Amino acid sequence: MLVVVPARDEAARLGVCLASVDVATRRVRRRLVRVEVVVVADSCLDRTAAVARASGVHVVEEALGSVGAARARGVREGLDRLGSHPARTWVATTDADSEVPSSWLRDQLALAHAGADLAAGTVALDPASTDPETLARWSQEYARGGAFRAPGVHGHVHGANLGLAADAYLAVGGFTPAHEHEDLLLVGALLASGARAAWPTTPVRTSARTRGRTPGGFSQVMAGLTLPVPRPA
Repeated sequence: MLVVVPARDEAARLGVCLASVDVATRRVRRRLVRVEVVVVADSCLDRTAAVARASGVHVVEEALGSVGAARARGVREGLDRLGSHPARTWVATTDADSEVPSSWLRDQLALAHAGADLAAGTVALDPASTDPETLARWSQEYARGGAFRAPGVHGHVHGANLGLAADAYLAVGGFTPAHEHEDLLLVGALLASGARAAWPTTPVRTSARTRGRTPGGFSQVMAGLTLPVPRPA
């Protein structure tokens, strides 16, 4: 099993992310599942790589400038390190500003064993660090599907909560070197190829920041939700 985390100047948040991934990996390692965690430190100017190494994970430092390319680089590195056949390998991805639940990998493996090629999960904001008005707007927007929508049980697609059968991933060419929406592009290609999809509803907790690492990604949606609502004249 492989976990890939792209990170760009995420030294402040990455430690929490990797601590949560460690808890999730320990729950599947009890079942003798080998887990390789790869952090791709992409074009970083801070201590992201050092934080990742201190967490005991494998680190790749690159100057890619693209979250799609970073995810693809991490998958390639991890598959090489695992050396297992793609038909027997599951790939999970999350984001450096996110915190996965303890059952994250266990639940994805259960879906894989049930025949899924793809597990596209949901995200949630931390209510302790999000003001109530933004949280309420977010809940309404998320219920409508927002900008992250694909055909499915709940339809949401996030690189922060994604699982993939490695053979299905490779068959469609993997992540494209896109600066944003690389997750939607990949899921769209997988669904078009006939991949069997599962739509888990246990969310990954993610950042509510309004200034992110991509020009039109999740943070842009959050920026729109935090704009003042015009009052009637």
